[in-house]
Amino acid sequence: MSTLPMTTWGLDPLLHVPFQLMIFQVHALVPVPACEGVYSHHGHPVGMVEIMGVIQSVNRALKYISYTVDDGTGAIQCVMWIPDNHLMVQDTNSIQGLKMFSLGDVVKVKGYLEAFRDSMQIDVQPGCIVGYEDPNAETLFRLQVLNLERNVYSKPVELPYFVRQQFGVVTPLGEEETTKGDSTKEDSTNGEATKGNATKVEATKKEATKKEQRSPRKRSP
Repeated sequence: MSTLPMTTWGLDPLLHVPFQLMIFQVHALVPVPACEGVYSHHGHPVGMVEIMGVIQSVNRALKYISYTVDDGTGAIQCVMWIPDNHLMVQDTNSIQGLKMFSLGDVVKVKGYLEAFRDSMQIDVQPGCIVGYEDPNAETLFRLQVLNLERNVYSKPVELPYFVRQQFGVVTPLGEEETTKGDSTKEDSTNGEATKGNATKVEATKKEATKKEQRSPRKRSP
């Protein structure tokens, strides 16, 4: 399914919502030409995603903390950037949003997509990585992803008719036929109404003629 024209993205209710995806789906996203950091999923523009998995590696650098997160379908690099006023802090666990996670921790990560060295990574702001201790958390997240994929993400954006005409957006399967059918029904109804009105007028004229013929004529003196 092709991505919507950029000028119509504001009509997509999912534009500013993070897409909950499995990691293999993140790697399968198609970049939108001439729009860095934006990708396409079932025709929807995607800039922010939310994933969940197990931390496989941790790397603390001066300006960022990098995690490799694996959910069983794939792995992806998640980079959390440290604010400038905390760059010299060695232990960031006491700073809100900058907690260091360990190997084996189950985390949910929300951030913006970025292509780095021919590979996809997620840029994360402080506070956008949340740890979970519930053993069912990953299963519940997967079920949520499946539900969204089936009932939300796979559905095309319902654009107004005049917008589809102006930008040449392909009509979803079956909608055009429905529109034609409704138009035919409307024309048929209007035609029947016109015929009915014409019949009533004709009947009224005939009735007036009959009354005129039955009425006695005045004799001239």
